[in-house]
Amino acid sequence: MGATTALLAASTAMGVGGSLIQGQQQAQAAEYNAAVARQQAEAARVAGELEAERIRIAGEKLTGQQKAMYAKSGVTFAGSPMEVMIDSATQNEMDALMTEYNYAIQASQAESEAALAEWRAKTAVTSSYMRAGTTLLQGASSSGLFDTTSPNTINTVDV
Repeated sequence: MGATTALLAASTAMGVGGSLIQGQQQAQAAEYNAAVARQQAEAARVAGELEAERIRIAGEKLTGQQKAMYAKSGVTFAGSPMEVMIDSATQNEMDALMTEYNYAIQASQAESEAALAEWRAKTAVTSSYMRAGTTLLQGASSSGLFDTTSPNTINTVDV
């Protein structure tokens, strides 16, 4: 094997190895990004639950304050005062539900990002195989291993 052939073989091997390593590194980075996105989704779900609970507690306090004010002033809980308390409680629950919904959207977006990152991890590995195969074929072609003048002919390389 001549020096030129040896150098060409080494260069091809390094190109193939580099392509495979690069694909693995890209896949690992994408998998890490997917894990971070999943953690963000879970954090959004938990934050939504906590914030909604905080809103509900604040609403209960408001209802308690309304009851105390009505009782102190001698107003009965029938009619308008009852309607005001029901309206306040209804609005409070709607705020809590909207908060849960908004955080659920954030969680869903993070889950979508995780899925996309997982897809990128898979395609990074596949792409690296394709690049490695292309590098290998280019190296074989450059070495004269293939006879390009006639179809289906492979030259033997002297060792």
